[in-house]
Amino acid sequence: MVVCAFCEKSTSSDVEHVIGKWLSRLLNPDSTGIFRVESQYPARQWKSREVSLVTRSVCRDCNSGWMSRLESDVKPILSPMIHGETSQLSLESQKLITTWLLKTAFVVDVQGADVTKESFFTQSERELFRQSHRSSPCYWGQACLGRYSGRLVHVLPQHLTFFDEIGYPRSQAYCLSLVLGPLVAQLLMYRPKHGEPSLVCMGERKADWHLATLPVWPATQMVTWPPVQSFDDAGIKALHDRYDCLPNLNQ
Repeated sequence: MVVCAFCEKSTSSDVEHVIGKWLSRLLNPDSTGIFRVESQYPARQWKSREVSLVTRSVCRDCNSGWMSRLESDVKPILSPMIHGETSQLSLESQKLITTWLLKTAFVVDVQGADVTKESFFTQSERELFRQSHRSSPCYWGQACLGRYSGRLVHVLPQHLTFFDEIGYPRSQAYCLSLVLGPLVAQLLMYRPKHGEPSLVCMGERKADWHLATLPVWPATQMVTWPPVQSFDDAGIKALHDRYDCLPNLNQ
């Protein structure tokens, strides 16, 4: 018996795959290919025919209910991009991708807590998402998509601290970077402690992100995937480290 991380029911646990099995089948349709998988909890890299990251902190009702429905809804949107096909993404498609990214971030955080015993998101925030499929109003966030030219599968979360202009820690943040075949997705969620989000210095590393990423949250207009530039392995590392830096307090 476990207490579900989303609905808090004490019930039989189920195996929730951090990355759905349908995605593994798309990445490796004939089960003969081997790709490298990199994760953070535990921090390791291995070769596999599927993305075998799971948690048992989710009940069967959540796993086979709203989570399964969300995966089914997003599948026809993500599948062409994972196949490398050019895709027109409407505002509704971008919203659905963002909802799926949020769900994946919550599950990755739960899976990490299985190991570290610490989670970024609270149970009440997970419950709110389960009920409404939206993030807590105390968060600000953004999400983007990109294209990858290599063979590495990434599932990389980060806990970050953002600072104000004088170096005082203002907010805690959670960043999830995913690489699934050609598809790159990154979600950033941050929770300011004081003041407005405009006071938060995110310390973003300088790069031509607008050439290699497509913003999908907040969604403002239809976008076409893939972007102009692709990421190689070095570019994926740079993307993962995009916000992992201190602001330049001398500016």
